[in-house]
Amino acid sequence: MVNSFVSKTAVFVSTLLASLTSANGELETVKLSHPHGSSAEVFLFGAHDSFMDGVNPIRGGIPVVFPNFGGAPGNKEATDKNRPSVAKFTMEASNSTRQMWPVEFKLEYEVKLYANQLKTALRVHNTHTEQIEFHTLLHNYLWVDDSRNGGVTVSGLKGVDYFDQVAKVNKTETRQSISITNSTAQTGNTYLDAPDKIVATIKGVNTKDRSVTVQKKGFITGKNGQKAIKTKTDAVVWNPGAERAKKLEDFGDEEHINMICVEPGRVSVKQPLPAGQTYTLEQSITVLQRVKGLLSTPKSRSNNLWPSMLHIRRVVTRTPLGCRGFQRSVGIVGMPNVGKSTLFNALTKTEVAQAANYPFCTIDPNVARVAVPDGRVRHLAEVEKSKRVIETQLEFVDIAGLVRGASHGEGLGNKFLDNIRQVAVIAHVVRCFEDTNILHVDESVDPIRDLETIRTELILADLQTVEKRLTNLAKKKKSTDPTIPSLIEVLKRLQPHLEDGNLAEGMTFEKPDEQLQFERLQLLTAKKALYLCNVSEEDAATGNDMTEAVRERVEAEGSVCLTVSGSLEEAAASFEDDESQLEYLNESGLNETGLTKVIRASQELLQLQTYYTVGEKEARAWNVLAGSTAAVAAGVIHSDFEKLLIRAETVGYEDFVKTGSMRAAKEKGLLRSEGKDYICQDGDIFNFLVGK
Repeated sequence: MVNSFVSKTAVFVSTLLASLTSANGELETVKLSHPHGSSAEVFLFGAHDSFMDGVNPIRGGIPVVFPNFGGAPGNKEATDKNRPSVAKFTMEASNSTRQMWPVEFKLEYEVKLYANQLKTALRVHNTHTEQIEFHTLLHNYLWVDDSRNGGVTVSGLKGVDYFDQVAKVNKTETRQSISITNSTAQTGNTYLDAPDKIVATIKGVNTKDRSVTVQKKGFITGKNGQKAIKTKTDAVVWNPGAERAKKLEDFGDEEHINMICVEPGRVSVKQPLPAGQTYTLEQSITVLQRVKGLLSTPKSRSNNLWPSMLHIRRVVTRTPLGCRGFQRSVGIVGMPNVGKSTLFNALTKTEVAQAANYPFCTIDPNVARVAVPDGRVRHLAEVEKSKRVIETQLEFVDIAGLVRGASHGEGLGNKFLDNIRQVAVIAHVVRCFEDTNILHVDESVDPIRDLETIRTELILADLQTVEKRLTNLAKKKKSTDPTIPSLIEVLKRLQPHLEDGNLAEGMTFEKPDEQLQFERLQLLTAKKALYLCNVSEEDAATGNDMTEAVRERVEAEGSVCLTVSGSLEEAAASFEDDESQLEYLNESGLNETGLTKVIRASQELLQLQTYYTVGEKEARAWNVLAGSTAAVAAGVIHSDFEKLLIRAETVGYEDFVKTGSMRAAKEKGLLRSEGKDYICQDGDIFNFLVGK
């Protein structure tokens, strides 16, 4: 049998779709397809019509020649069982990612599979011009025979501080081993600076238990391969429980009993990475079989317990872009004791923040995602009898309180500035209520003064950014980087503008390359702003003299001002159903929640439009930037669809309501066929037709 040595390695890049199949007898084939329609097949062990029958020789192998050409010198089949099967995935910054996260980066994700071990690694290369920060996790679902009644225990975390994502409280782990004691309820704990080694013990059939060791490591290396610097890493232990599993689109009703998530990462704080350096997060998952108290490595694939020896239900990498490509966030900022956190908690109450149709996401305790109330998508689901309704989401971040001098590191200044850089919209909370029991940091209530303090600190922080960049660029006079001249021009325009006490918001540059450089700076005062006047319950409907002063000030600058009562919203949020909540607010003269007002204003500032898809499985709302084409909208659903879109069938929501159904709209000729360049309208209902 003629066959050269083969080490099975497949490399998958971001623009390719790949699969490993055994369509031709037992000959494994890697199939690649490109979004533009081209495809290729790589036969790993022979030609396209060959079979391994153990008698006849086959020609080829992986299609390369090495080390000799011509005449088979008696080659025999060779197998290296000590080397892993390997897959590599890569991704680089693109126009699509820059809209969500305007930095330059390159990701590499590597998976190595051994006989009884799985190793994965995420490498983040910072190709940006300055330090970046991100969350990261190596997400794994480990197969469990039955997680109920102590069917799986996790040990190695005793004494570690953790954040309980379900109860929303900080705790210290006192248990020697963690088990699923209530299979109905969700378990979700983020362990801060966790040990590098964590062990899951899984009860198997016929007393053949398994010990699964998750070993993790994080480190940073320089661009020239300097010595690695170890970094702290967290660990997440999660199981959705029966109730939450039923609400997750990628879980069967009872699938939660067959998994436990023990994932390493850095989510308690954001991982900083200096320019030009590489961050690596590694995990190795090793499985040993326990028989009569002894541990052993599974030796044969013929072992009938092999599928459960090393069964990783799913391995998913979460990138800095966030869970499920989440794109938009609103940072709630303000001086201490203005009611900022009260308002945040009211707007993002637990049952709202954990939107039923989205899987669990491990994020900071001060971050919450809320479903955007949308009567249109619910009506679509009702008419078309969809089994599930999925609304869009908006992320809110409760940012550390700001004090005078924050731009120079006073108080929590550095944390404040780091957090605020990551959001798309800044919601300024200003205190417009009197309460002798709540002291103001400046000993008196003056919302205009508070606005000036925040404004000054943000301008000073931006000015520091500009001056620092100019200083660094002055050292690169001999650089051949073609982007530097346009960046210097932008910085020189910004410096006097900020020195005069002006915000960067609204500044425009005629040259496209300069406008791009301006946007990449992520200046704090260039972000869209929303102002929330926090008032007493008595002033919730009418406002007061202080709210009028703030409104007059910010609307003169073209900004949006809303009046909300954090205490009233907090009380209303305690009601379980929307109807009771609105009845309570009606008693104070309000006809909608503060959340609804804030979300509506935020979406307008973000220039978002909503379109819909509907079918038997689900009715779903999607967000897209105003002015986007049908191709871009299709790309929101799946990145490949933007290039593969053939045409889009669409009907406006109002026409849908008038006709009563999608079928009726089609019969009356209101279901249009539009091309890739069709400009989306708010409320469009789409059916995208894509090629292969």
